[in-house]
Amino acid sequence: MKSKPKLITTLVLAILLIIIIVQNRSDVIFKFLFWDFPIPLLLLVVLMAALGFVLGLFAANRPKKS
Repeated sequence: MKSKPKLITTLVLAILLIIIIVQNRSDVIFKFLFWDFPIPLLLLVVLMAALGFVLGLFAANRPKKS
């Protein structure tokens, strides 16, 4: 039953992420190095959440130093 708190936390964070995504549907200017381009804030939030998820997976699966 150790995974139940983890499941609840994941569900709460997912619901909060969905609320944030739905409320932020306007366009923003995304600046990266020399490029500026308009992108829906909704898409930007989803991309950054996915990037954070992938980085979290890499950090969790990193071999431990002995």
